[in-house]
Amino acid sequence: MAAEPITVTVKLEPEDFVVFSHYISGTSPALRKQALRLKVVYVLAGLVGSYALYHLSGSALAAYLFAAAFGLLLVWSFTRGRKTQAAKLVKALHAEDESKTSTSVSELTITEEGVSARNEFCRDTVSWAGVSRIERTDAYIYLFTGALAAKVVPVRCFEGPEAAAAFFDAARRFKASAQAGPSTGPGVPRNGRPVLKLLVTAGPTAEDIDPVRYITNRSSGRMGYALAAEAARRGHAVTLVSGPVSLECPPSVERISVRSAAEMADKVTERFEHADAVVMAAAVADYRPSEAAAGKLKKGGDLHLELERTVDILAELGRRKTDQVLVGFALETHDGRRNAEEKLRAKRLDAVVLNGPATFGSEGISAEMLVAGGEWSECGELTKGELARRIVELVEELAGNARRETAKSGEGRAPDPAGPQVQ
Repeated sequence: MAAEPITVTVKLEPEDFVVFSHYISGTSPALRKQALRLKVVYVLAGLVGSYALYHLSGSALAAYLFAAAFGLLLVWSFTRGRKTQAAKLVKALHAEDESKTSTSVSELTITEEGVSARNEFCRDTVSWAGVSRIERTDAYIYLFTGALAAKVVPVRCFEGPEAAAAFFDAARRFKASAQAGPSTGPGVPRNGRPVLKLLVTAGPTAEDIDPVRYITNRSSGRMGYALAAEAARRGHAVTLVSGPVSLECPPSVERISVRSAAEMADKVTERFEHADAVVMAAAVADYRPSEAAAGKLKKGGDLHLELERTVDILAELGRRKTDQVLVGFALETHDGRRNAEEKLRAKRLDAVVLNGPATFGSEGISAEMLVAGGEWSECGELTKGELARRIVELVEELAGNARRETAKSGEGRAPDPAGPQVQ
């Protein structure tokens, strides 16, 4: 059964619509970096051309003129932006029909084929086959169509942040379904692999002692980021809630950056209801200072810190879960299997991954996995990317089983307000 198209109404300025329809490079950090590299290449090409012309012609004047002309062309190429194009469009439209205003109510429609934008001026469509990845910042939603090109929708054009987030989630979900192949049911491709809304946590948390010092741990976040990258590569809609790490967000993954355990708990719990699966790979602090000092603590005698427990996010998710798949990690130094089994039972996990402190900061990992009601499975020495693949495959299998059980019982979660039923 084909998913129903989703249409949202936004208010786009003409320049916004032009940005959606044309080559852009200025608003995304990733695009800015690539544009800078391209500028460097152009400058080097101009210098090489000038040097070659000087040696071939023997005329310094000719070389200078060539360099100047090349430089002017370069400046023109990188400064003609969306506002110039927008001004031309508005002028042409007003010359044609003075009754048309510069602000237009536009429709963005998401279908199984792609995304289209339409208003009184024009229409533009991009197919999912032409979209390499979908990303979102606080200001824009990007549908990347190339290394330096993207269809861009400003977040401010939506009725609110929630509407922008719903559009972003729906776009990722439809793209994931298109990548997975023709559908035999909502979110279930023909190859039998479920398309999931997957929530992943990664990295450490930092609990402030004062404005300078804090309590944290040695987690690098690599395992969680590998999980998010693998899940996105397989076509799932992935949200990554990350503690403070120095890693780049994987393509087509929505990253939510947090600092403390409390912040991570808030972001995860508010998204949990509509997630199909959660993999808690973050090393969340178990304790925090009961009160953070407002100013920097000065050196003196011994300092005694009073610590209090942080929110146990995994336990809270276990209490709330309905048909979601919940996978946790257990890092142990002794009695590993016994402690991990207790964690699985106490927190109502579907599976637990056991590993040791040697994994911190390393590319490799030695792990074991246990599924509820099953036997331990030793993974041996793997890269974190390889372990991520095994975990995502397990989550897909568990999610498929959960959906079949839900279909039999006729019970399940409340509908996702960002889902296809919203028009």
